[in-house]
Amino acid sequence: MKLSAFVFSTVFAGEDAPGINVPFEVEILGGKNCPITQGTALVAKFVTEVFVHNTVITIPVDGEAKDYKDYEVSLDHPDLKKPVRCGSKYSAKYIKKQDDNTIEFYCKGVGKTKKLGRLADEAKVYIKKNKVGKCVDFSGVEFHTVQEDLQVWSDWSDWGECYDDSYNRTRTCEGPFCEVEVEYETREEPCLICEAGYEANEDDTECVDVDECERGDACPMNSICTNEEGSHSCQCEDGLFGDDYNFCIERRACHPEGAGDCNCELLDVANATFITNTWNSTDSNCFYEFSVQLPDIPVNSWKVNIDWSSPVSIHGLWRARTDAAEASSHELQAAYFNVDDLMDFTIQVQSEESCSAVNPIENLSLCTEAAEESDRSDYTTFKMTTQTIVGEPLTFATTTKTPLNLSEESCDLVSFNPTNVWSEGEIMAGQYKISFELETSAYEWRIVLPIPDDSDVSPWTSVYADGSLTSHDWNAILQPGGNDFGMIIKSSGFEEKYAKFCYKTLLD
Repeated sequence: MKLSAFVFSTVFAGEDAPGINVPFEVEILGGKNCPITQGTALVAKFVTEVFVHNTVITIPVDGEAKDYKDYEVSLDHPDLKKPVRCGSKYSAKYIKKQDDNTIEFYCKGVGKTKKLGRLADEAKVYIKKNKVGKCVDFSGVEFHTVQEDLQVWSDWSDWGECYDDSYNRTRTCEGPFCEVEVEYETREEPCLICEAGYEANEDDTECVDVDECERGDACPMNSICTNEEGSHSCQCEDGLFGDDYNFCIERRACHPEGAGDCNCELLDVANATFITNTWNSTDSNCFYEFSVQLPDIPVNSWKVNIDWSSPVSIHGLWRARTDAAEASSHELQAAYFNVDDLMDFTIQVQSEESCSAVNPIENLSLCTEAAEESDRSDYTTFKMTTQTIVGEPLTFATTTKTPLNLSEESCDLVSFNPTNVWSEGEIMAGQYKISFELETSAYEWRIVLPIPDDSDVSPWTSVYADGSLTSHDWNAILQPGGNDFGMIIKSSGFEEKYAKFCYKTLLD
């Protein structure tokens, strides 16, 4: 006959047998005329990977200890051919000492019995005596383990963000007795969602203003931080040059009201500017995109002046800044990352005339302040000579940059919206803009776009590959404040309004 038992409760079978019951399948042998739970031997097969520490036989109320005389317990051993006896035989000596209704066989878990019961598919326990006897009741057989790692729960995680008026947290379970690997707990509570510039108060009952100025990194050095309801503002101190939110430095020659020599020269418009794209052409409207290429020379400061054939308004500008929106001429100034470094830049303008192959830029001038030699030694060239060295050879010290201590990657949803859309046959094309605010500098960043794999993406201030935007060398670290990324996308179509911005922050 064959019986099955699956026991998971923690019990105490006898004074010295605490632990967790081990699940098993049991087969009772011998005694053709015995009741269903009786026989002369028992074979149990474990259904989990455990070490069996105790085997307990419970003597039924109408039974006697002597009925189990000469019984012994043996367990399979994964490395030996024969089962290994667990504890001593239940001899007449133990019968005399029996003072309750439990008979215990103890496996020490050392020596030959160390690995007993660890293999779930092979481990078996045998309860039998050498000579066939009368029917014995095995209904009270239990197997116990005292292992501490059979069902180990982690601490509860912090409560997650509120979604659909509920909060969730989890904990994980490790061990062979785990019924589930992850347990979830839900707390029903109306969500408190705070807009940018606000945060939940200590008891999560209302949104309160964030004082960005108290944090110390909301504005650059040499600036004045003013907290506002739901926001803040930065302003460079009087007499300084900068964009208020990223840098504030002393004025140099080519900066507005700067002192010193700032020399200007006209550049060849045909060779320095290129029309890279046009769109939305009508009799009284055209959008142009230009690439402006500047010479690679050392500078301490610079500016670019552009004269247009007719007034234009600027809709996008990368690697430079200007305060003028619509005008016949624009003066472009440096951004925080290229104060003393000339870079090619991209500019998008809207003209009130139809698109034309004729370049609307009439004059382009570059004004520069010469770099001090000590400041730009990388532009110095050296003539190599062969010399005979007398004495000890020179040694050179090398330095290695200390790796940055960065956080784990975090990802946030950011706005991803079209500013202009047009069709090119069956393909939809458009100019798209990603905008977001940063409270601290972002390292190793990337922006995952929600667009089809076959989309054609032409970004202006980033690099596109495998569905994501990544940085150029000059914007590998995004500064606190507003950040914008523009691009033209040609695609079969999509409806997502959010991109995923992933980044790391600098740890203390």
